[in-house]
Parts: sequence; structure tokens; C-alpha cells
Amino acid sequence: MDEPYRPTVRTQAALEEVWRHLMGPWGFDRRSIWLLRVDADHRPIPVVTEITECEDRPGPELVRQLGDLLRGLDDDDPGGSFAFLLSRPGAGIEEDDRVWARCLLEAGAASGVRLEMLHLATDAGTVPLPPDELVPLRTA
Repeated sequence: MDEPYRPTVRTQAALEEVWRHLMGPWGFDRRSIWLLRVDADHRPIPVVTEITECEDRPGPELVRQLGDLLRGLDDDDPGGSFAFLLSRPGAGIEEDDRVWARCLLEAGAASGVRLEMLHLATDAGTVPLPPDELVPLRTA
């Protein structure tokens, strides 16, 4: 039986390679959020969760719900961190990608858990989404 894919993830480049390995060269037919748990030894847990129905722009309620989810997962197994990947069809980084990434960062901050660098996967490849390039959520 093959061992699960569990490389050491200590850098953004290593995490980007993990996402490329997991997402493969396949295309995407809709926007999704992918959640990966990285344990305290910097190794991904071999379970990836997909969150679908992400077509509309996120709002404060979703930040709260995701924050609660992250807090609950961390309470079940404290330590480590969480990695998010946004995926969608097309290419390039769009404003909606930055809005979704900001939502995920705010959820992480609200939950008190540690997040790894966010990434975006499109039909053209996988790229990081640095926090200083993200669009704040509009609460109005």
C-alpha cells in the first residue's frame, strides 16, 4: 500500500508544491475553497476538504461561520495550522479572488488559528495570494 503524500511544509514554496501536487493539471468548473490541515510537525494531514457554492462574494456572516469551523477543528486537534486554496476556472488573479482570500484571512484571525499563505489555482496554474494584495470585505 502506498504511503500518503505528507511532505514537510515549512515554506510558502513547499506549500505551493503541495497544492500543485494535490490539484494536478486539471481544470476547474466552478469556484471552490479547499482546506488542508498542517500538523505541528509541518506535515499535511492526508485529508483535503472542498467547500463549494462560492460563487457569490463573501460577507461577514461567512467569516464568522468559517472562523467557527476553524476554531472547532483546532479544538479537536490543537496545534498546527490551516492552508486554504481558492480554485476556479480561467486564469490570472481577479478582484473576487482577492475578496475571497481576505474573507479566509479574516476567518483565521477571528478563530485565533494559524493560517499558511493562501493560494489560488486556476486553469493556468497555482499562485500565492499575499495578504498585502487583498481587497477588504465590504460590510455595507
